[in-house]
Amino acid sequence: SQSPAGYAAALYLGNSIGIGLYAALFQRPRLAKFGAPLVMPAMWTATLSLITYILILHAMTRAPVAVVAALAETSIVFAALIGVLWLHEPARMGHLAGIAMVASGVVVLRLTQ
Repeated sequence: SQSPAGYAAALYLGNSIGIGLYAALFQRPRLAKFGAPLVMPAMWTATLSLITYILILHAMTRAPVAVVAALAETSIVFAALIGVLWLHEPARMGHLAGIAMVASGVVVLRLTQ
């Protein structure tokens, strides 16, 4: 497909089928353990992930791929911040170093544009 949405949908559909089959065949006890309470949060997470991927692919058709790819990786910074501030995970030195590297990369991208 020539559209970012079509490509992303096909990719996610294929992944869903593959992961679903694997889980049904090899992880049935774990699925039963977590069960229904996690189905809706998992569906929302998958939907938002698909939308994000489509937006990134669309941005790559409009802007330099290197810039879009680098900025897309800033999600790592936000994930780490959410982990530390909201989920009260420990702030490890490796995480902080990674955040600093991603943030400095975004600054470098901005300065070179």
